[in-house]
Amino acid sequence: MKHVIANPLITLVQTLNDGIAVYKSAISKMEHDDCKELFCELIACREFALDYLQPYIVMQNGAPELGHGFGTVIHHTYSQVQNNNNDDHDMSLLKQLEQVEDETLKAMEITAKTSANALVNCIIRDLIPRMRACRAQVLGLEAKLAA
Repeated sequence: MKHVIANPLITLVQTLNDGIAVYKSAISKMEHDDCKELFCELIACREFALDYLQPYIVMQNGAPELGHGFGTVIHHTYSQVQNNNNDDHDMSLLKQLEQVEDETLKAMEITAKTSANALVNCIIRDLIPRMRACRAQVLGLEAKLAA
């Protein structure tokens, strides 16, 4: 029996798509306007990354990857965001969104290490600091709301 090995670039693009879906859902659930503004920025960052990565998916598969990584941590987080009814609503959402950032960085690092395409590696290595900055912004917002 042949085992199908997941393409790390496709997994990364699905992770970015998942992140966009989670942040869009979180915007509708969040009470603080500054959180909503940050989430819009984080969506834009992911869309920026997708704009650079989708052409390589099209080269490989003939079509862009628009799917989601069902069964991933981010997909599970999406369910938690949708069903979040805690008293400490916004803080709970931010903790869940921190997981989204961690999973995105993890997928980027795996793709950077395993991709044979030098241009994809360069793009990802350029995007990683931006995504780390996104994670730092989520952590900063957590600290602000906790104060």
